[in-house]
Amino acid sequence: MFVLKIDDLERRLFARVTSISLVQLFVGCIIFVSFPGIVADAQDWIVIKSKSNNQGTSFRGLHGVTRDDQAILIDSKMFQNVLPIRNVEMNILNKDKKYRGTVVGTTNTYSEKFNLKLTKGRFLTDNDTTNRESVAVIGKQLAVNLFGDAEIVGSFVRVNKNYFEIVGIVDSSKPVGTVKVSQSLIIPITTMKSRLGDQMVLRTAGSFNVRECQLSELHVRVKKSVNYSSSRKLIERILKTNHSKKDYEVIDHEK
Repeated sequence: MFVLKIDDLERRLFARVTSISLVQLFVGCIIFVSFPGIVADAQDWIVIKSKSNNQGTSFRGLHGVTRDDQAILIDSKMFQNVLPIRNVEMNILNKDKKYRGTVVGTTNTYSEKFNLKLTKGRFLTDNDTTNRESVAVIGKQLAVNLFGDAEIVGSFVRVNKNYFEIVGIVDSSKPVGTVKVSQSLIIPITTMKSRLGDQMVLRTAGSFNVRECQLSELHVRVKKSVNYSSSRKLIERILKTNHSKKDYEVIDHEK
C-alpha cells in the first residue's frame, strides 16, 4: 500500500481544472509517484501546438495555446521546463531595406532546446524576459539581407513601429518546425506581447478575421521522476478543460 501526497501547488492545479472526475484525479496523482521502469528520460518532451486553421475552419477571437495553459503547467511542478514560443510572419526593416521573415517570441531555453549555433554576441537572457527588453537575436541570412557586410551586433531593426537592438547572431541550417531560423528574428516572449500584441489579421478572399493568438507552441520537458505517459494524459485533460474547442494538438517526443 502507498499513500499519494499532493502539495499546495498541485491542489491549486486541480482546483483550477474543476471538471476532472475523482477517477481522473487519481490517475493524475500517480504521476507524482516514482516507480522503477516507468521513469521518463530527461530529454523527453511533450509539444502542444496551436492548431492551424488553414483547413477551411474559421476561428474567431482567442485561438490556440494560451498563457493560462502555460501557467497551469508551471504550477504543477512536474515538469523540468515549459518553453513558450510564438511565431509571427512580419516585415522586418533596416532603414530602406525590408525583408519578410518570422518574428519568434520565446525565452533563453529556445537556444538550448534546438541547439542553435551562436556566431556573434549573445542569446536572450532571463533578465531580457523579466524586463521586457527590446533586444533581438537575428538569423544569419536575415542579417545579410538587411545589413550586408556591415557590423550587426549593436545595430537596430524595426518591426512595425518598434525598434529592437541586435545582441546576437545565430546560424542554423536546420529549421525549427516550419520556421527557418536563419531568416528569423528572436525576441523575448514578454516583449512580443507588450510591443506587438496578440492579435493577428487573417485575410481570405473578400474578407478577414481578427484572431487573438497568445502562443504558437508550448514545449514541455518531463522530469526524470515523473511518469511520461500519465503526465501526457493529465496535460490532455487540462487542455480539454481549458479550451471550448479543439484548437490545439499534442505531439509526443519531439526533440
